[in-house]
Order: sequence, then structure tokens, then C-alpha cells
Amino acid sequence: MKFDSQNLEVAEESLVKELEESISKLKSEIKEMQEKVLRSYAEEENVRRIAKRDVENAKAYANSSFAKSLLDVADNLERALAAVPEDKRTSEDPTIKGLLDGVDMTYRGLLKVFNQHGIQKVTISS
Repeated sequence: MKFDSQNLEVAEESLVKELEESISKLKSEIKEMQEKVLRSYAEEENVRRIAKRDVENAKAYANSSFAKSLLDVADNLERALAAVPEDKRTSEDPTIKGLLDGVDMTYRGLLKVFNQHGIQKVTISS
């Protein structure tokens, strides 16, 4: 094969075309990889956000469940106080007086804690 300037030009043009195609293909692959990285990053952020929200919801549910349980305790303390007849509340018996005072202080303390955390007593009239 004879290498003259025309053959050299054709070979050069062919090589340039191949290199341009390779460059174009590589640019396309780079762009595709960048998009994949961005999508992966966005998905990771979404997973973190969802996990954080789920943890917050679980904590809120646990707190509300705990508060609900304590409301039952408050109701029982209130019933215990209401069960004592009025004439026995002023009893001189130190055992009964101490018991009533202890139940009353516990009940009031629990209501105070509820109030500090925004839990209000609701009375339902029938």
C-alpha cells in the first residue's frame, strides 16, 4: 500500500471521526453516570427524610400512648378521691387523712404535669 497525501488525509479523517465518536460516546456515558449519581443522591435524601419522619412519628405515638395510660391513672385517682364520703374526709384518723392527702397530692401533681405538657382535662357532659 502506498502512502500518499490523499491516503494519509483519508486515514486522518477516519481517525478523527473515530475519535470524535469515541469522545461523544464517552461524554454521553459521563452524562448518564452523573444523572445516576444525582438520582442516587436524591433517593438517599428521600430515604433519610422518610426515616426521620418515621422515627418522629414513632416517638409521638409512643408519647401519646404513654400519656393515654397516665390519663387512666389520673381517672382512677379521681375515682378514689370521689369514693370517700364527705364525712370521712375530715376524719381525725391519721391513716385515713394521710391516705387521702397522698392520693390528692398525687392526683394534683399528675394534673400539673399534664398541664405543663399541654394535656388538658376534658369533661364530657351527658
